[in-house]
Order: sequence, then C-alpha cells, then structure tokens
Amino acid sequence: MVDIQVLLTTMMELFVFIVVGYILVKKHQISKETNKQISGLVVNVLSPALIVSSVCVKSDYDGNDIIWQALGAGVLLYLFLILLAKLVNRCLKADEHEAPVYELLMVFSNTAFIGYPILRVLYGDFAVFVFSLMHMPFNILIFSYGVYLIGKGSVKENQKISIGNILSMGTISSLLAIIIYMTHVNMPVPVVDFLSMLGNATIPISMIVIGASLAFLPVKEIINEKKLYILIAIKLIVLPIILYLLVWRLPFNDFIKSLIVVSGALPSASMVVILSTEYEGDVKAASAGVFLTTLFSIITMPFMLNMLL
Repeated sequence: MVDIQVLLTTMMELFVFIVVGYILVKKHQISKETNKQISGLVVNVLSPALIVSSVCVKSDYDGNDIIWQALGAGVLLYLFLILLAKLVNRCLKADEHEAPVYELLMVFSNTAFIGYPILRVLYGDFAVFVFSLMHMPFNILIFSYGVYLIGKGSVKENQKISIGNILSMGTISSLLAIIIYMTHVNMPVPVVDFLSMLGNATIPISMIVIGASLAFLPVKEIINEKKLYILIAIKLIVLPIILYLLVWRLPFNDFIKSLIVVSGALPSASMVVILSTEYEGDVKAASAGVFLTTLFSIITMPFMLNMLL
C-alpha cells in the first residue's frame, strides 16, 4: 500500500511549484514564449537526463525481462485506452468537433511532467526508466494517430507528420537507457553526477511550466465545460479502478502492474492543447480538459493510488 502521507506531501509540494508558475505569469515574469522555451528545455534536456540517469543506479530488478514486460504492457495499455476513449465518446454523445479532443484527453496522460516525480517518490529512480519504456508508444501515437484524429485528413502541408517528431528526445533517451541497462555499462561517476543534477531539475521546473501554462488559459470559460466533468471523472477515478481490476489478470510482475495503475491516475497531457492549436481542433475543450484534470488530480491521485496500490 502507498504511504498516503508521503504521497499527499509530494502532491502538495508539486502544487506549490504549480502556484509559483501561475504567479510568475501573473506578475509578468514569464511570457508565453518564455514558457514554451522552458517547456522545450524540460522535454528535450531535463527529462531525457532523468531517464538515462535512472538506469545508472542499482535496482532490485536484474535481467532484461522487465524491459520486455514494460514494452508489452505499454502496447496493451494504449490499445485499451484508445478503445475506451471511443466508448466514452459514444456515451457522452460528443459532436464531431469535440470527439477528437475528448478521445485524446482520455488516451494521452502527463507521463513526464507529473508521472516521473510521483514515481520517484513511490518507487525510486529505476521506476522512471521502466515507466518511460511503457510509454514509448506516446510519441509514436501522438504525432500519428493524434494528428490524424485532430486533422481528419486536413493537415496543413507545412505541418506534416515527421520522423523527427516521433523520434523525440524522450524516445531516444529511452532507447539509450535500454542499451545502458542491457549491456551493464558502468558510466563514469562525473557523467552520472551531471545527468543526475540535470534530471533532478525536471521536477520543480516542469511543475512551474504547468502552472505557467494554466495561467494563460481562460479559466472562466473552462469551468463552464460541463460535459468535460463526466470525462474527467472517468479518467481520474473510473479508469484507474478498471486498470486495477484488469492488470492483476495479466502475466506481468507486480511492479509493472503498479505502473499501469499509476498511468491511469494521471491527468491529461498538455500536448493535446498543442495539437489542437496547430491543427485547428477544439482548443477550448482541450485547454479545459488539461486544466481541470491537472487541478483535480492533485486531490484524486493520492487517494486513488493509496486505495489501489
């Protein structure tokens, strides 16, 4: 069972960083462009460093079986999420404009910005590495299935899906971490220390980015998106329960099963807003979904994970 006090303390600490980011925007210390640049720093430098450094420490899991279980679990997880998202859309009777965004809000979660910090607290550094493997389908699907869903065949010529988008730094760092783990390479201490220092910066800076991002959203309009509250309840409460009931019947070890449940409790990914903006989707619904799931997850995650893990 998860230590609820530790998890609540962690969520409160993360929330404080979110508030700091929000205040910095309101005080005109961070602009949209600055926040975008900081977000790029987290995605392309800090998070990859955290992933690679996570395999440079000793873990209780030896052998390559954990890698294949994580990859297999990831494929099954995303297939299930896509099917569930389509079912939820039917139940909500979402219109043609809302449906693609609602589907992406259900499928894609904030694995790096919120998932990594929570996993470090619950299971240690190695969990970040395994979690990154489990969610490798994210980058592949968000820039293929996600773009198709939002664009519905009307993707602009200068915004075509590219291998460069799919092979992001997150994917590359996960592949590098696999090589290091499987070959048992002993990284030089200065390199490990350097990567660890960069990786440690991921947590506070990523939370500040989230807070800053929320500050740019039209809150008054967002809270009136009533249909989204049903989707949020399904994503943050129903989904982790369903995954908990399903995973214990699958041939994975308990560690992998726990990571699947954690995946189901995370809020929606900010990439949904970015895709909706670039490919002319329902930006309002996307912004509302990301904002509200992030806000409510501060309360739901500690209790859901304490109950299920």
